[in-house]
Formats: sequence, structure tokens, C-alpha cells
Amino acid sequence: MHVRLPKGSSYYQAFLRVPEDVRHLVGKTQFKKSLKTSDKREAQRLAAQIVPLWEQEIAKARQTPESIIASKLEEHRRLIEEINKQIARARTDNEWDQLQETKGVLEIEVANLITSSLGFNDASELYGNDLTAAQLAYKITTGQFVPFCKHLEEFLRVSRVNLKTADEKRRWICRFDEYVGDCYVQMIKRSLVRSFANDLVDKDKLSHVTAKKALSHLAGYWDFLRDHKGVANEDLPNPFKEIRLPKINKKEEQSSKRLPFSVDDIHRIYDHLTRLTAGNRVKAQDKAMRDTFLLGIYTGGRIEELVRLTADKVNLDKETLSITDAKTSAGNREVPIHPELLPVIRRLLSEAHSDHREYLIATDSKNKFGNRSDPLSKRFGRLKTELGYDGRYVFHSLRKTVVTLLEQAGVPEGITADIVGHEKDTMTYGLYSGGTSLTQKREALKSLNYGLRL
Repeated sequence: MHVRLPKGSSYYQAFLRVPEDVRHLVGKTQFKKSLKTSDKREAQRLAAQIVPLWEQEIAKARQTPESIIASKLEEHRRLIEEINKQIARARTDNEWDQLQETKGVLEIEVANLITSSLGFNDASELYGNDLTAAQLAYKITTGQFVPFCKHLEEFLRVSRVNLKTADEKRRWICRFDEYVGDCYVQMIKRSLVRSFANDLVDKDKLSHVTAKKALSHLAGYWDFLRDHKGVANEDLPNPFKEIRLPKINKKEEQSSKRLPFSVDDIHRIYDHLTRLTAGNRVKAQDKAMRDTFLLGIYTGGRIEELVRLTADKVNLDKETLSITDAKTSAGNREVPIHPELLPVIRRLLSEAHSDHREYLIATDSKNKFGNRSDPLSKRFGRLKTELGYDGRYVFHSLRKTVVTLLEQAGVPEGITADIVGHEKDTMTYGLYSGGTSLTQKREALKSLNYGLRL
């Protein structure tokens, strides 16, 4: 609290002990001053004005010549940055000239401070490593070199992506920044990016898909730095684009490739879920897992799409599910309800209404990105591992199962794409077509016949 009532005194006193390392510089072991008041609250109010001044004196005493210069350089950096903003907004030639002149004076002071910090009296005396260090410090302080992550948060704001995607972009951009160390935009070369990409594949054993996604995020950030902030050279190509990744072992690639479940696998998983949800003491998460599994095998939907289905997205008259919060624009679609799934949907609607909940599937997800599927994804992961399935099989494998079965039933690719919410790459169907009809999708989905006893 920094106030005390000295013995034998009726007035409170402000005090602050001086740390041992600076007592010889300050010349005392503590600061103290009578506050001329016997009211403790008033004493605390007065002390709050005095103590910060003592703390500043201690901090000043602690400063080394190097830290003083560093503080001055940081102050000059902020001033030059502000002047650059004013120059960009200058309305007259006279205003522009005055600002440039002020900036020039500051830049001379920066050069002198850096020279002094290296122990030289004149910049002409610098050579070798000292000269290189001085040049780098000068470019950083005067804003010629921009820290790579300086505009990262602004980039994420204007990207208008969901929290999960923003976090993924931030993670990869920061990872590159950490990989380089003291990374500045003007220092990034294609050779450096290539080295980073090679390490992702060779050392970190990441797939080409993951490495390409990382480079895509970095390329997008670079375009933002060049086009919106003007800190990347617009005459040079984006260093994160068209990076050739090292070749990977085809056998290793095949062994890690995601696979669809077979119809027999579907039976095995469903039977296991049925046993878990039999009896009176059923875990709510296992029940939600069973219902989500059924939605997955009869719609081909992504797990997050399925657990975000709300009661108002079900049209029992048309017997359709409306997915409107999908991962991509193509993912927003109408999916006919499979005849075998219809009783399940009716039951989920009834339970949602009786429990006064919005969503068909109940989950208590605490995922930081607001994903409702997080606990169910983890539950499915444990369940399939218990049944002996390796990392090639995940909940998304059900989506592969649906696509595989539709292909084997002779369903045209365009209809399957509209059912599962995939982009269509062709000019005719992808750009001009309004999509397949509900009747076409309904007939296609009827070919999904697992032979389950629901």
C-alpha cells in the first residue's frame, strides 16, 4: 500500500524501499515523506501520486547507457512512423517538404545514436560486423525494414474468416516468423521459404496438403502486405507461391491416406454404438454419437454441419434438411432425408422440442472456436480406436463412404457433389448450372442401403 503510520506520529507517511542494486546510485535505502494527514484513505490517495515518481527515479537509475540509447531509438522509431503517416496525408507541397525535413533530422539522430551505441564517434569508422549491425538497426528504426508480423492482426480482421481459420492463419504465419527469427518483410527470399517448406515435409513429416495450406496462408498475408500496406516489393513475385515441395515416399503417403469405411465397418460401428446406448444408464454423449453417426452415413455431411442442424432446418413436408452454416458456399444445400433416417429425424425433433433446445444433437462443447462437434469428434476417435481402426479412419471417413457407395451405384458425379456439398470444377456445371433437383438427389440417396435395423 506504500503508506504507514510511524510510531509516535499522528500523520501517515508514504514510503518505498529502494532495491539493493540501485541504492548506491539513488543514495538512500528508502524514500519516505509525511503526508500531513491522519485519514488513511486520504493518505493512500496522496501516496498514489508520489510513489510513481519514486519508481521512475529507480527505473532511471537502473538504466545502462545501452538501455538509454535503445529507449531513445524506440522513441525515434515511433516518431518516424507517425511522420510517415502524416507525409502520406500531406495536402500541400509545403507541408510535405516540412515533414520530410523533420524526418531527415530524426534519421540523422538515429544514425548518430546507433554509431554511439557501438562505441564509435563517426559512422565512417564502422566496418565489418559493426557496419552490418548498424545498417540493419538503422533500417529497422527508420521503418525501411518492417517486422513480418507487424500487420498480422489487421490482416486477420480484414480477412473476415471464422475464428478457427483465423487461428490457423495466425499459427502458420507466426511459425514462419519463429523459424526465421527476427524476421523482417524485406529480408524474405524464396530460398528461405523453400527451406521452411522442406523442413515441414522432411523434418516435421507433414503431408504435402498441410504444407501447401501453410504456404497458402503465408502467400495471402504477403499479398496483403504488398497490396494494402505497401511494405512488400510489388515488382517481385510473391515468395510463398509456386514453391516446389520435396518428393515424399509413395508408400508412406499411401499408408497415411484417409480411407472410407466399408458397409461391414458401418455395421460393426453401429452395433457397438447400439450396445453402448442400450439399457437405462446411457451416457448422453454416446446417444448423441449414435445419432450423429446415423446422420453422417445417410447424408454424407461433415460432422460440424450435422451437429449445427437446428429444428427450423428440418422440413418434414418436403422431407429435407437445410444446411446453411457449411464450410464453403457449395456446402450450403438442401439434402433429402433418407427414408430410413426419417424416424430418427422425427425423434430428434421431438426431443429437441421437449428439452427446449435449438439443435437436434445435444452436445456440451467448450471448443474455443465455438465448434459444437469437438467432444463428439474426440468420442468417435476413441470409439474407432477401441474397435481397432487406425489413423486412416476418422468421422470424415463416413463422408468418403457415402461418396464411394453413390459412385458404385452409378450416381453421376454432379449429383453426388450437390448432395455432399462439393464444388463442381467444370465451367458448365460449376459456373452456369443451378444444381441438381431434390428429386434427383432423393433418388440417388435411396441407393444407400446399409441394411441396418434402426
